[in-house]
This record gives sequence, C-alpha cells and structure tokens, in this order.
Amino acid sequence: MPSCNFSEEKAAQVIEEFQINQGQKDLLKDLISAIIPKDNLPGAEDLKVENFVWIMLKETFDKASRTSFIAGLNQFSKRIEKENAKTFTELSQDEKVAALYELDAEIEIDDASDLRYFIDLSKKLAIQGYLQSQYIMTEIMPYQLVPGGHGNCEDVSAGKRINIYG
Repeated sequence: MPSCNFSEEKAAQVIEEFQINQGQKDLLKDLISAIIPKDNLPGAEDLKVENFVWIMLKETFDKASRTSFIAGLNQFSKRIEKENAKTFTELSQDEKVAALYELDAEIEIDDASDLRYFIDLSKKLAIQGYLQSQYIMTEIMPYQLVPGGHGNCEDVSAGKRINIYG
C-alpha cells in the first residue's frame, strides 16, 4: 500500500517539503535513538524509525500540528544547548537520556507549549513506529493474520517468541 511506504526516498521528500535542515533532521534522529536505544535488539536508529515519524507527521497531522512540532523541535534544540553547553547530538547517550528526563520533568504535563507537544508526539510516534516495524512484527512478535484456535495452557520460556497482540 503506497500510504504505508516509510522509505528513505519518501522521508526525504517530506523533509524537503517541510524545509528541514540537516541539523534538525539529525536532532530528531538522535532523539528517537535516545528514546529507543540499541541493546539486545536493534534500536530505533537501526530500524529507521525517524522516517516513520516524519511521514506520519505529514500524512496524519494537520498543518497547525506540524508547525507546532517543528517549532517544538527548534525550542528543544535551543533549550538543550543552553542547559548543557552542547548540542543534543554532541551529548553522550547517558547525557541525552538525563537531559530528556530533566526537560520532561521541568515542563508541566498540561503545558500547551510547542516544546511539550514535540516531546510527547516524538515519544508516541517513536514507540508506534518501532513496535510496528517490519523487524519487530516478523522477528519478535510474529503477526498472525487470522487468529488460531485456543489450545491448552502452556509454559512460556524466555526464548520463545510470542505476539503480545494476538
């Protein structure tokens, strides 16, 4: 389905349409990587989740929401640089996570600012894109198109791959 295309080419078209510069592009990529880092499983950067975020932003959000997101991205960049004397991309992984926790704690949950909107939407779309990536849906939680029958109870071992949605 064409609307489910999260390729590099389509993401590049969206980024060009939004007039996003390389610094903004790298910032979102680093933020998404800090939210879902690589561990035993591939991280968000490995699965190109930032492409999902850009494309979902274009295809499912109105112009006011997109404008707020990009304004929040710019505010995030300035705020991190002001508080850490480094850009977000220059911080180590631990410093990025700590900066995110601090910033998240500083901004009120009910704050209607662009920065709060950007952080919340980035987290939401990063998690959604990661969980719905081809790797996760085929290797970690294999998707079953048609639900199977109900069997007896069975023990689940740590090595068994299951689909938590089915």
